[in-house]
Amino acid sequence: MMTENDRGNRTKDFLYNLSPWILAAACFLLFGVLTLFTVNGYQREKKLLVDALVQKGSTIIRFINSSSRESMRADFSGSQPSSSWQAHVRAVMEQAVEQPGVDYVALVDPQNRIVLSAGDTSSRASDSTSTLEFLSTLKDRNRRTFISRNVEEGESRDRFFQMAAPFNPFGIRGRADGGRGGRGGMNARMMSRYGHHPMDENFSKERDRLIQMRPLLLVQLRSEQFSSPIKRQIQQMTILLLVFFLVAVGGILSILTLRGLKVSRVRIGRIEKELQRSERLAALGKMAAGVAHELRNPLSSIKGLALLLKSKINDESGGKDTADILVGEVDRLDRSIGELLDYAKPARLNRKNLEINTIVEKTVQLIAMDIKSQGISLTLDLEEDLPGINGDEDKLVQLFLNLLLNGLQAMESDGLLSVKSFLKSGYIAVVITDTGKGISSEHLPRIFDPYFTTRSDGTGLGLAMSAKIVDEHEGKITVTSEKGKGSRVEVVLPAAFKKR
Repeated sequence: MMTENDRGNRTKDFLYNLSPWILAAACFLLFGVLTLFTVNGYQREKKLLVDALVQKGSTIIRFINSSSRESMRADFSGSQPSSSWQAHVRAVMEQAVEQPGVDYVALVDPQNRIVLSAGDTSSRASDSTSTLEFLSTLKDRNRRTFISRNVEEGESRDRFFQMAAPFNPFGIRGRADGGRGGRGGMNARMMSRYGHHPMDENFSKERDRLIQMRPLLLVQLRSEQFSSPIKRQIQQMTILLLVFFLVAVGGILSILTLRGLKVSRVRIGRIEKELQRSERLAALGKMAAGVAHELRNPLSSIKGLALLLKSKINDESGGKDTADILVGEVDRLDRSIGELLDYAKPARLNRKNLEINTIVEKTVQLIAMDIKSQGISLTLDLEEDLPGINGDEDKLVQLFLNLLLNGLQAMESDGLLSVKSFLKSGYIAVVITDTGKGISSEHLPRIFDPYFTTRSDGTGLGLAMSAKIVDEHEGKITVTSEKGKGSRVEVVLPAAFKKR
């Protein structure tokens, strides 16, 4: 049945798994909103910029038209000889380029030749191919039509705004020779005013020349002073993208933190279980050690009585064999109790400088007769000039003796037992490999548990004691095994000194 704690853990796991998706959806939504607002704002500012430039260009064109008309009107009303229309228009154009933001002004004839110009000639683009194509789009030069475009010219890629319109200071539409669309409007009013003036003939000639030419007025404006809102918009967009990037990074770090917390929670739970298990085993070990200590005295009495009975029994009755069995079982129990007390006893190491190969060779000699009697092959591959270790010789001999005996007991005749020593990342490693029956995957995690054994005659303390000795020497022991193919035990101990 599911407890409240289990329900709480499942809820936390669900939230941990759901939170990355929520954050990803929020990031995509935020990015979409920021992109929409940024694009709309940029387009709005760009439209306002174009409208402002069109308004500025239109004002300059109207100024040149009206000022040229008034200048010629004032000139032709005087008694002195009048100047040509070019002089009047050039004077007005020079006044126009003095206005802020005006870069260049030019008057272009139908053959795309510059008739008059004023302004910064170093940045003019009126004679470029793109400008000529731009002017050709204004086909009907008699209509009051404006055209405009953005342009980049020069190596510095300076940005300009060009605007063009028919130059018509007299307000004349149509042909210059009368009729519908002939001389009317402003022309008629000027003729009625100056019709009897001695300079009428000169004025008419200049006017007719200008009307027949049908020139275009090209105005080029500098975009820098009008583009500051767009620059601010780009800066705001950059800041928003940076904020979004920081939010995304923070979200990713939050996800990683949540993942780390989840992993830590799992690890803490595993450590808590191992700690509880260790506490139970420690309590069990203390209790078993106390019981074993109390059993030793009765066992000594039983052994003594068995020996006494053996001495009083006749050989014909066969009672001496029974007494020998009793003494042997008492000795076996005493050995088991001794192993239990050794396992439960606090570590007291008699450390001294040792050579690992010497300890391995000494241990192999102790089991040489067993190896020979079982028909087992033994291979030793001990690396020379290994650094020494600082440890307890008796305990290390007991360690390797337990491991070698386990390998022997796992094999039948014609098996192979190999021992190898080598240097591994500043540590000394000893690997013992056998070709025995191996350990099943379900039993492998429990092989170091006290009293766990798969043999009927085993105590289950051999590997537990071996792991304890390795821990006391600040080393590490690992076992890999496959059922039916044998086992591999690796003991890694810290090196203590260089061999002389």
